[in-house]
Amino acid sequence: MNTLLGANGSRTVRIVVLMKTPSLNDLKGKKYRNHHDYTRLRNEWQRTIYYSVPYVERSWLLGMQRAGKKMRLTIHVAHKKLYDVDNLIGGCKPVVDALKHLLFLKDDSPEFMELHITQEKLNDARTTITLEDAQEVLW
Repeated sequence: MNTLLGANGSRTVRIVVLMKTPSLNDLKGKKYRNHHDYTRLRNEWQRTIYYSVPYVERSWLLGMQRAGKKMRLTIHVAHKKLYDVDNLIGGCKPVVDALKHLLFLKDDSPEFMELHITQEKLNDARTTITLEDAQEVLW
């Protein structure tokens, strides 16, 4: 987990999780068809993210959520096989839901979240989650 400060003093929280997101096909298929299976998956992401973020950063994220700030969420997925676009986006749902349950995001609507998802092909599976104030000016 890294905390970065931009040139204008904006804060960025970067979390690296050694897990890959499932594809949308996995989420819709037999593996997570049962609601309880999906809940277990979301809870696994939730626990992993929670324990990867230091207290100070959790406090900042909770404060941003309470203030109703729009957050820029970037999810970068690295895994062995590249997903097509719909599988990539749909597979990030457990990550977004976990962030909402942790109260790091007010909501996943466009009013409160600006979402960017990227991927790359690597032998090691990992997901990098970056959260920052979307209202900061990007230069």
